Amino acid sequence: MRAITRVRLVLATMGVSGICLLGGASSASAGAIGNWNSNTGCPVDDPAMLASPAGDYTACVGYFAGGPWKVGNLRLRAALDGDFGAFGTTSDALSVVPGPTPYPSQAFIDGVYPGTPILGLCSGLPGSRPYDPNSPYAKCVALSQGTDPSKLFTMHVEQLGAGSGFSLAGLTDAGPLLTVPVKLHLETPAFGPDCYIGSDAGPIVLNLASSAPAVRTYSSPDPNGYPVTSDDYYAGDGSTVDTSFTVPKAHGCGSLLMDRVLDLALGLPSPSGNNSVSLYRDFSIQSTTAGGTVLSQAYHTALDR
Repeated sequence: MRAITRVRLVLATMGVSGICLLGGASSASAGAIGNWNSNTGCPVDDPAMLASPAGDYTACVGYFAGGPWKVGNLRLRAALDGDFGAFGTTSDALSVVPGPTPYPSQAFIDGVYPGTPILGLCSGLPGSRPYDPNSPYAKCVALSQGTDPSKLFTMHVEQLGAGSGFSLAGLTDAGPLLTVPVKLHLETPAFGPDCYIGSDAGPIVLNLASSAPAVRTYSSPDPNGYPVTSDDYYAGDGSTVDTSFTVPKAHGCGSLLMDRVLDLALGLPSPSGNNSVSLYRDFSIQSTTAGGTVLSQAYHTALDR
């Protein structure tokens, strides 16, 4: 994971807002990288990117967005990040070339709204006789008693790709911005290794939209003289939202009964209108109208890779 992303992830998930510093190194060679250090996963050598002609808009996009989520009855704070390439005849009609799939980011669980009573189901789960405090039975009883779920399991957000459907107008103004498919990994030995909400085939699809324009906080020409501009955009808490996504049932959590327990406790499946994300966002963009080959040359010259 990019070092800059680790810094932003801590700030986002702890609920800290503000502009993240793109701290540059002191050496001359590191300084020549400019703002490229935020987009080291850009797919500049993808054939579609290289074929983007002069006159069209071609860009490397890196993003980070974090803040509160509501997923069914579950409340949490989590972040999204990724790198991708974008190109098109205008900056607002862009095709997207995915970059590397981001590493999973930890979700900090804040609590759970009261769900359907589940205590009657717990007796069907293993671990009651002899009693095992780490068993499915113990987790079920704890959920039924309203125990803070952060004490029962951990959760990671796994992005299924870095994003698609990007619109620069959604960044600099209001409107559709980016589509990000995700799944949530619930982690504890009692649930087994493959307990998820959402899947590769049926993800939670976030159609993120901007409710307010981002502010350009950084702008610089390419340090090596290529006709490429580096821009950084930031918008504060609640500036990027989706309240229309649906959330599927839990699956793979050790048994069909445990799946059912989690569904009832967490309010799953959860329909559109019952879920939300409300994020701040930070985008780093290297763009040119000189063509995809020029963007690739600037990238490799700056990063020596």
